[in-house]
Amino acid sequence: MEMAEKNGWSELLSGANLSLLTVISSGIGLHAFNQFAVVTALPVAVKEIGGAAFYSWAYSLYFVGSVAGGVTAVLFRERFGARGVLLLCCLLFSLGSILSAIAWEFLWVVVGRALQGLADGLIVAVCYSLIPAGFRSGLLPKVFAIEAGIWAVASFVGPLTGGYATEHVSWRATFLLSAPLIVLLVAYTTIAVSAERPVVAPRKPLVPLLLCLAGALAFSAPSAFEGAGLRAAALLAGAALLWASLRAGIQPSVGLFPKDSFRLKTVLGSGFWVLFLMSYAHALGSVYLAYVAINLWNHEPTFAGFIVVTMPLAWSFVAMLIGSLRSARLREICLHYGPYQMVPGCILLGLGLASGNWGEMLLGQILIGSAFGMSWAGISQAAMEAAPEEERKMTGALLPTVATLGSAAGAGASGTVAAASSLVENIELGDVTIPMIYLYGIGVVVSVLAVMATSGLRGERP
Repeated sequence: MEMAEKNGWSELLSGANLSLLTVISSGIGLHAFNQFAVVTALPVAVKEIGGAAFYSWAYSLYFVGSVAGGVTAVLFRERFGARGVLLLCCLLFSLGSILSAIAWEFLWVVVGRALQGLADGLIVAVCYSLIPAGFRSGLLPKVFAIEAGIWAVASFVGPLTGGYATEHVSWRATFLLSAPLIVLLVAYTTIAVSAERPVVAPRKPLVPLLLCLAGALAFSAPSAFEGAGLRAAALLAGAALLWASLRAGIQPSVGLFPKDSFRLKTVLGSGFWVLFLMSYAHALGSVYLAYVAINLWNHEPTFAGFIVVTMPLAWSFVAMLIGSLRSARLREICLHYGPYQMVPGCILLGLGLASGNWGEMLLGQILIGSAFGMSWAGISQAAMEAAPEEERKMTGALLPTVATLGSAAGAGASGTVAAASSLVENIELGDVTIPMIYLYGIGVVVSVLAVMATSGLRGERP
């Protein structure tokens, strides 16, 4: 009974644990709110100031910025401390928000989103890096359940308030809605995060870091090119650069990535692959979801926001249920079988967007969200616990970054498919069946690969 009490909510929601949890929740809440609040504003911004050819860039460069922030988070934390990094990122995020809000051309929205992404990636990665050292293992399922709840509230409020602001004020106002969360994060970071002594490590991560960022950019860039040959070359170059970055970054003298990163026969490597592939499949289908719903099926931005929000709501609701399970065996089953729901989810979402059936769109979104809700926390905990003690902080910071890298690649691929299948032109003609077959067909294939990658998560854990 005493041990059950120690594992209970009272321990987590009191004292130093509560203070740290508040900081982490503020950062993750800002990430969720920002990620979903602007999805209904971007289609309206394109309609007003033009720039449809660069539409997917507002997503892909945001994700590239997040990758840059996530990969460098541990290095910045070592040199400036978690408090310094979080406060600096709040300033950088605010700058990106203001730049997007006053943009006179869509490319400036893209630049603002890139700055937001860089700050967002650093904030989330630093918050995740605080988890393994700040809470003992028995509390981790509840920590992830709390964060799922925070994600639920922020991701629910985000699209609806964003849609309302877009409809009744301006799409520009939507980019300023995150200001209260920035103020909250600054306040709690100042109160709860202690100053850390700088660590000057003898590592030389510059080359693999530049290779990683160049690879992420190449992965997200194909939509900018006209010819199929250039698009294919960009994808191949991105894969080669990321592979080179990984090989160099796992060297002990560099210490940029855990040594088992993306090794399929290890728990940590398989977990990275599953998060990457699930995020890739989701981004493929989510980038143009609101765009098609608003510009083809004439849904109001608020209703389009409701369709978008069903995915994170399902994710959060299911994650809270999984986090409350007492049986470790049941949580393990959910971890392995969650990704299976991505396949019917992608199919239903594609069918719904092609036909205008919003019921199919909602059900597809619910299935995709449930897949993440069943698997994300379990994969994160398994990867953290499988990592050697000296790599746990790095692993915790990289988990959301790996998912973001998948989202960057998926967003770039969605732009490529949209351009190759003339999605914008087909919207004007009133028939997007062919683009949806390509987009969500690829999503199904990637989801199947994610299911296959879960087999490595059955390996022995420490």
